[in-house]
Amino acid sequence: MKGIVLTAYGEPATGLEFRELPEPGDPGAGQVMVAVDYAPVNFSDILVARGWYSVHPELPSVIGNEGAGRVLANGRYC
Repeated sequence: MKGIVLTAYGEPATGLEFRELPEPGDPGAGQVMVAVDYAPVNFSDILVARGWYSVHPELPSVIGNEGAGRVLANGRYC
């Protein structure tokens, strides 16, 4: 699985890295696993990367808040 990881706030060209990431486990109760086919890096992602957005995730963090894909599995409710 691949993803864009935010490693440092500031200049997106140096703080964002395209990385191979571990596959997630099976979804838990109330969760779904989605294969993301398309995901843009949009303006709000750049604001997050620069540290200018109201959300400041703990680093390193996979960036991106939009996408289109297919549900692969769903967890069951307990």
